[in-house]
Amino acid sequence: MHVSAASVLVVLAVASAAGAQEVRPYAGKYAGDPETARLMARLPALMKESARAMGERLGLADADASNVVLELVDLPLGPRKDIQLGGTATRQVDGHSVQWITLNPESHFSGNGDLDVEVAHEMTHALLRNALGDAAHRALPKWAREGLAVWSAGQGPGRIAYWLGLFWEKPDPVAALLNGLDNATHAISDYPEDYLAIAFIESAHGIEGVHQFVKRLAAGKPATEAVAEVTGQPWAEFEKDARTFSEARLREALGDAESAAWRRSMATYRAGKDYEAAQRALFAVAARFPDSWAGALALYYFGRALQLGGNFADARDALVVFAGSTGSRTGLMDDAIWNIALCEEKLGRTGAAVETCDRLARDFSFSPQAPMALLKAAGICDASGRADEAKARYERIVKDLAGTKEAEEAKKKLER
Repeated sequence: MHVSAASVLVVLAVASAAGAQEVRPYAGKYAGDPETARLMARLPALMKESARAMGERLGLADADASNVVLELVDLPLGPRKDIQLGGTATRQVDGHSVQWITLNPESHFSGNGDLDVEVAHEMTHALLRNALGDAAHRALPKWAREGLAVWSAGQGPGRIAYWLGLFWEKPDPVAALLNGLDNATHAISDYPEDYLAIAFIESAHGIEGVHQFVKRLAAGKPATEAVAEVTGQPWAEFEKDARTFSEARLREALGDAESAAWRRSMATYRAGKDYEAAQRALFAVAARFPDSWAGALALYYFGRALQLGGNFADARDALVVFAGSTGSRTGLMDDAIWNIALCEEKLGRTGAAVETCDRLARDFSFSPQAPMALLKAAGICDASGRADEAKARYERIVKDLAGTKEAEEAKKKLER
């Protein structure tokens, strides 16, 4: 069945009355994809259920979610340091406060994230903004704001595994993730510590302890005072005990066996002398620890070891499996798609290589590989005699990626 872009532009709302939850129209790069129509059709019900579930999780069963608006917004093409899957802001619309959620649809289409979970995360922010009021919410420290959102949406274990995987090369990945709840430069790498502070409250005082913490925040109490009343601990003592709890949880997730096996396999891989030995070692880690951060990473590097060893067909297959299974837990999805494209090119499958490059640029716009993929696709078209298509692609790169080295390279190709 053909789904026109126009059908996606219909404003879908839970109710037409002013102040009702609303899903804004979407006319972005995925508008013509049939999956977009299905996604847009279920978003109103997803919003309603997220509001109910997150309200219950936070102990705010009667929380107002009638003024929440959700909008899908594409990110501009080009690499960025901070990848924004979404955000929530309070806006004034016709004299009324609206909690405006924006989400990047790439997380849904790329398989690099779970849009349902992102809706739950941002709905938590929206409910807290309504419950606390604008001034109190702005005063809420980021550890409490993001900790509650990650905890409420059920993202905690996944965030822990993700960041342990990204930090594995640090001398102590656990210590690197524990830089203090009130550190001045809060970043997304602090989400595990934020989450674990809330998990500590739940561990010591049950979910009712978290509910009481939220209720005190909603009553206008500062986070430190709310913590003290719920836990019976002054802030310094709470922070110390929360860190001890967090360190134990993180070290359990890191795992001595997983970490040791992973480091041994990567030492073989990075030596670059015996890729068959690296393949065996990495495959063993992936098979032995399939649900851990190490197992997820090992599957990617197993594919890379096959690729570096010249086995492009098996490398492509391994990387495809990685992208369809554990990839979203690693931060290496864009790298995997890029290397799949390179394998396709080596195998002489130029059509598949171009298609994979296009997928990378579309679904991972933030990636450093996105501009490279566009240039690679243009070059493949050029080399295979598709001059008109190559020219159009070079022109797009010059226009969309002005100021980049890829744009300069494309300009040179056009001037030949």
